[in-house]
Amino acid sequence: MKKNILLVSNYPSDVSYAWWLMELFWCLLTEEIVNRGGKAYLSYPSVSKIPAKIMESGVNVVELKVVQPSKELKQFIQKNYIEVVYFTDRGYFNLLYFFLRKWGVKTILVHDHTPGDRPPPGPIKGLLKALRNRMPFVTADAVLNVSGLIRQRSIDNGCVPAGRTFTVQNGIPPIALCSSIREKQRAELGADEHTTAVITTGRAHPYKRFDFVIQVADFLKTKHPTLDVQFYLVGDGPQFNELADLVDKRGLNSIVHLLGYRPNVRELLQAGDIGFHASLGEAFSLSIIEYMSANMPVFVPDIPTVCQAITHMEDGCIYPWNDPEAAVEMLKRVIQDRGLLKQMGAAARANASNKYSIEECSRQFLEVAGSLIFS
Repeated sequence: MKKNILLVSNYPSDVSYAWWLMELFWCLLTEEIVNRGGKAYLSYPSVSKIPAKIMESGVNVVELKVVQPSKELKQFIQKNYIEVVYFTDRGYFNLLYFFLRKWGVKTILVHDHTPGDRPPPGPIKGLLKALRNRMPFVTADAVLNVSGLIRQRSIDNGCVPAGRTFTVQNGIPPIALCSSIREKQRAELGADEHTTAVITTGRAHPYKRFDFVIQVADFLKTKHPTLDVQFYLVGDGPQFNELADLVDKRGLNSIVHLLGYRPNVRELLQAGDIGFHASLGEAFSLSIIEYMSANMPVFVPDIPTVCQAITHMEDGCIYPWNDPEAAVEMLKRVIQDRGLLKQMGAAARANASNKYSIEECSRQFLEVAGSLIFS
């Protein structure tokens, strides 16, 4: 069945941070649409540098803002006979959808990657949201969610009809472990064979709680000064300088290392022994799965969206949110028991491969999106 699709990016074409998975989805949809005789267009609000995967995919890249009704958007939709629009992180309800349908769009899909735990609304607000979300012309046809927990959030908090919510479990390509890469990376980090390397990756933003990891390092150094532990925080962002000042102020420069942006994160992870992810909320964290795939148990707070991939004391540890002393005691136990550390790391890698593979993620995506677009 021939159909033309518009894939919508919320960010300029040169912004690639954390978007590789969305690029994969765009490429998968492009291939499916083209194979069926249709055309795929990818709109960026501004176009400069285009990612290599996008250039190779066969998608038609356009500079077009798809935020509110406009003459330019209307002309594009009608000129190119767009019947399907695929959004990332847009609301299930949006007045823009009315105009898109008026201009000829038949199917509107939303893929939800937004982070955070959200309680169900109160009875009155919940009723209003439920009524609003049953208005066909201003709501999407379906919401794709990155995990079962996020699908339930769409139903409970978003008040989206359950029959219009679908799970496409996030996944990653496995990290190919290599002893020589591990040795090289550890040497560059200055970690010898006896050092326990704790790694955190992400954006240096208050929401990611790098400051909590630094606090844990401080507590660990004070309470257990004989433990040979080094903390490596990987990532740049608006809080970077503030974090550097915090490390300096607490006299932690010898054990806490702010590495900034690194292009070779997947290689760097192989130097680690423990992953630490202190975020205040996620949709489904790919960083956590990368730690697991790199053979590391992962320490996470007991915030549902953050700890959803971890089973306590099997492939990681779940500590009480914002409790550095509890996190320190869990760290000490795992660090001192090398057999337990090795066992948990192996379990983490196995779970990453078995539950969160990129192949299964791609299969689910094509199955769900294909049934919605071509049925």
